[in-house]
Amino acid sequence: MVYSKTENALDFQEALRCRWVDAYNATIEMCRRCLESSCIELGADSKLVLNDMINWVHKQGKITAPLLDMAHKIKLGGNRAAHPSDRTLTDKDADAVIEFTSSYLYNVYIMPAKMAKFNFDKPDPKGSKTT
Repeated sequence: MVYSKTENALDFQEALRCRWVDAYNATIEMCRRCLESSCIELGADSKLVLNDMINWVHKQGKITAPLLDMAHKIKLGGNRAAHPSDRTLTDKDADAVIEFTSSYLYNVYIMPAKMAKFNFDKPDPKGSKTT
């Protein structure tokens, strides 16, 4: 089987490479881009601003309220990183946004895929009973 990486996976990998070289603004901006790619992949209109994409994805039930809050934090961090500001972003900021993005991706993609492997409503196909 050939593994095809999605746009958001590639964006997150780039964010991690940016963090490796202490490029904090770039790290956070790439996490924001990863989030935007994810929203589009989940069906949001690419013509919307990211704020509206995030809200749309939530209204469709594709992310929970805590993930909605996390997504908005990623977006705000990315906005701060992309524009001149009186606040200098640090390694702690970059690490926090990486952690938020990693958690978002885990909950949106990995956990549902893991859960899909198990269906306790159906009998065991081998005939054994579960307790």
